[in-house]
Amino acid sequence: MSVRRVQLPSGLVAHVRIDRGARTGTSKERVLYADMLALLASDRFVVQTGEPPTRLDARAVDALALRDFHVLRDLAIRSKLLPSEKEIVACDNCDAELVFDPSALPVEDLDDRYEDEEQAREVDVSLEKIRVRMRPVTVREARPLWHELRKNRGLDITPKLLGAMGVVRIEPDVSDLRLVAKRLRALSDESWSRIEEAFLDLAYPPRAIASITCARCETVHDMEVPWPRELEPGLYRRSRAEGAPFPDATDFEARAWAVADATFRRMNAGGLTLRVELGVPEVDAGGVPMLGSYTDEPREDGGTDFVVRLYYQTFERSFREEVDFDWSHELDETIEHEAQHHLYYLSGHDPMDAQERAESERHLIRRVGGDKRYRKLQQRALLSGVWEIVRVLVPALALVALAVVVLSRCAE
Repeated sequence: MSVRRVQLPSGLVAHVRIDRGARTGTSKERVLYADMLALLASDRFVVQTGEPPTRLDARAVDALALRDFHVLRDLAIRSKLLPSEKEIVACDNCDAELVFDPSALPVEDLDDRYEDEEQAREVDVSLEKIRVRMRPVTVREARPLWHELRKNRGLDITPKLLGAMGVVRIEPDVSDLRLVAKRLRALSDESWSRIEEAFLDLAYPPRAIASITCARCETVHDMEVPWPRELEPGLYRRSRAEGAPFPDATDFEARAWAVADATFRRMNAGGLTLRVELGVPEVDAGGVPMLGSYTDEPREDGGTDFVVRLYYQTFERSFREEVDFDWSHELDETIEHEAQHHLYYLSGHDPMDAQERAESERHLIRRVGGDKRYRKLQQRALLSGVWEIVRVLVPALALVALAVVVLSRCAE
């Protein structure tokens, strides 16, 4: 039996007693996550909150914010009290096969991950000429949605379902959910998917991700936890409208050289050369495949080559996966951006580089669980490094001291 203290996103502190030897129990509810509800009612996963700590009974479970419920579900999966399946995904950059196992994630990662978490608040979702106001919901309020999803069929947009998803009204003044449901039934699949996305944003904290890194190309992939989630709005994403296909490598390179020549002259960025890379793209400090990069590379004759690189595969993949990706505009922007890096480099100070590193650090902070936890991990790493130095040096220093003593006695 073990006990964990977990900070939940709402601010509640949960003391969770995990007893794998106790009986699990079953739930008669025919809803999604019935296994988690049954676990919360059993002695295998006892959650206590408040001062003094009081066990969550059925009413308290119903009153849980959905974000808190899902963090507890994540803990149950990591503690191997709920079944989970490994996912096989392809690397977004090099297509290498990656394995993601939610049950293998470290349990202790959840202890303080959600300290100082930004609270879920009402949001407006802009759709086809309307704005929909949505709010976070509790476990009890979400049950009608879970019930519908358990039927494993398409969702029927009813007032009850909308209430379960946190839909409040159509702004500014249509609050009768019967009228709201009628308006939303007429939406396209793409617009409805934005309602689903907003629901998930309110139901799961932004830090509810786990990162896996591709061993081949070092691209970092943020996986959603716990998984699976109620909805998969990406299934409804619109496809790219008919138009010109993405250019082949030869045409892309010709267009890139034409843009580069004009841009380098306009910016007076002499000494630059352009290279279009057709292989697996490099990644930035945050593990994200790059569109372009700027490097200064020493030559054998002692000189320096200043190189702007464009990564064809990143442009092609972005065009294929992002409906609104304008590759031609992005090509212009990328070449100008990298040329500006060159000018800053020659001046001796590159503020854009500092901005990009700060952005990568912000992504890292989100991945590890916020500023406070990021600082804790830095301190632990520092202490670990100091301890490693001590571990290595102390025996050596002891031997040196012993040798000095022996030599001094011999000298006597």
